[in-house]
Amino acid sequence: MASPQSVEANIAYMKPDDDLFRREKPYVSLVPFLSSNAQFTNTCIEEHLMKIENVRGRESEFNLDKNGFAYVSYTSKERPTHDIKSPDHPYMHEMAKFLKGYLGAKEVTVYDGSTRRIGDPNFLQASLYAHVDHTIVNCRWRVEQLMAEKKREMPRRWQLVNIWAPIKGPIQGSPLAVCDYQSVDREDLVAVDSVFPHHVMEVYHVKHNPSHRWYYMEEQDVDDILIFKTWDSEEEKESCCVHTAIMPNPDDKVMRESIEIRLIVEY
Repeated sequence: MASPQSVEANIAYMKPDDDLFRREKPYVSLVPFLSSNAQFTNTCIEEHLMKIENVRGRESEFNLDKNGFAYVSYTSKERPTHDIKSPDHPYMHEMAKFLKGYLGAKEVTVYDGSTRRIGDPNFLQASLYAHVDHTIVNCRWRVEQLMAEKKREMPRRWQLVNIWAPIKGPIQGSPLAVCDYQSVDREDLVAVDSVFPHHVMEVYHVKHNPSHRWYYMEEQDVDDILIFKTWDSEEEKESCCVHTAIMPNPDDKVMRESIEIRLIVEY
């Protein structure tokens, strides 16, 4: 059976509220409030039905510097599992080495990683809203932290890059969808505070734009590696990848297992 050229799915976007956000910054709090009436967020979402194109067989059409994402076939010697808790895990090391060679980078450092098992409450669940993991400010802070630890100057060029892959495949339910950076207006990105017990991070939530072009890979398997940017310091190539899990068939109860690695790339 031929692969579908596209599917339709609801994308959860940030609902604009210019009047509110002139008075206060958007936030999402992960800290429990003492007041039972306190809101964990002052943001709202609105869903828009969007066309999501299948990249299967078209992988060569997309690259990091133009679109903000790329699909690459790679069979790792170390296999990803849910016990990966540290950047020192052999799988993390292997993927950092792979990315260094793929990008022609000077150095690649893993700074974070997580696994998901959708449907199992003991694991992280799918992020079902359009977002970027860090704002430009937060990206620079991450790199400055790393350079301070290594006692080095800021690199000439740096990137924050994610690697996303299934732990078990092929994925049948809640695949990850990525948005072509060329279709994203900078005004679509809204800086939102993510409040943790000991620090505050900034992420981008995303306002709807009918020009957005979304993509996914049908039945993405363990060797189908998705690489996407969070940010790039080189202006001519700057791009980030808005992304979200999607549910083309909301009644599909197939459990999805995946791993995501976040890396700092130096040139």
